[in-house]
Amino acid sequence: MKFSPIQLHESHFEKILIECADQQSNSVQLTLPTDFAVEIFKYIKLSPSYWGIEPPVPGLNERTYAITLGLRTMEEGKFEGYKFELIASGVFSCSIENFKSKSVQDMVFEYGLTLLYGMMREQFANATSRMSKGLKLLPTMSFMGEMASLSKSTETPLEKRKKRVLKKQISSES
Repeated sequence: MKFSPIQLHESHFEKILIECADQQSNSVQLTLPTDFAVEIFKYIKLSPSYWGIEPPVPGLNERTYAITLGLRTMEEGKFEGYKFELIASGVFSCSIENFKSKSVQDMVFEYGLTLLYGMMREQFANATSRMSKGLKLLPTMSFMGEMASLSKSTETPLEKRKKRVLKKQISSES
């Protein structure tokens, strides 16, 4: 075992909301989810001022990033009987200057999202284990290639939501 070149320096939740979506059904059995229709928010920002002093590795301040991951059930949807919104943030750095096949930012983003999602899975499982519907687990997800998908999207999450709401209004008027 050895240290990863990508390190998590701090992490915290910005928001935790988990509620039973259907009070009538109290199924406590574990199931394998077949659908994971959630809204996802991903954000990365270079954060050289995180250190405040000269970092322990030269140039590390230029390879330090703040990352945020947000997940929530669709407005009229639910997951395994729950509606939820989870937002987690963290500060990550990379001790090496480059990778063979990807940029430092790509690698930090992929691994950062993976670690933040793991925090969310743990929190979701912990909270639902104490609720009437019983323990539910968020599915295991892969965040490999996320920087490419983030780069392709020029719309903000709010713009995407407005479009979706407008589409719903148009289809209900038809």
